Amino acid sequence: MHLLDKILGRSKSDHPIPVTMTVATATKIVREYGTVLMSETRPGRYVTDVRNLPHPKEYIKQAHILLLRLNTDPKEREALKIGYISLANWQEGVGDRPIGLDMFDLNADPIGLVTQIATHGGILVKWLGVLQDETKALKSELQELGLW
Repeated sequence: MHLLDKILGRSKSDHPIPVTMTVATATKIVREYGTVLMSETRPGRYVTDVRNLPHPKEYIKQAHILLLRLNTDPKEREALKIGYISLANWQEGVGDRPIGLDMFDLNADPIGLVTQIATHGGILVKWLGVLQDETKALKSELQELGLW
């Protein structure tokens, strides 16, 4: 069993990707993800393709868990929790264009805006549902690990 497994309290069957991760690697992964998080999640943008993450989503999750287990600073722990849950904003199959309100021209005339919503509103609703479901799942994962 890897050191990370012991720290996370997991058996080998709990995660499909065997990873040995040092604190330095976890810190690097979280910092690089934080940079992307700050640039990709702005008002009006909700879901972006997982390809835009700097590392595989599972590695980012594992890095957050490792650092949450080791960190005692309340502000840093809160930032790590927010970062972990924010992974819901990255999904497979979104494509090249992020999904959110910023996909609509809110300055369009009313008929143009209604046309945009009629054309693309369904996709927004679909992805918002996915985002909501994964946000709940990620929070539950942290709660089950005693990190929430």
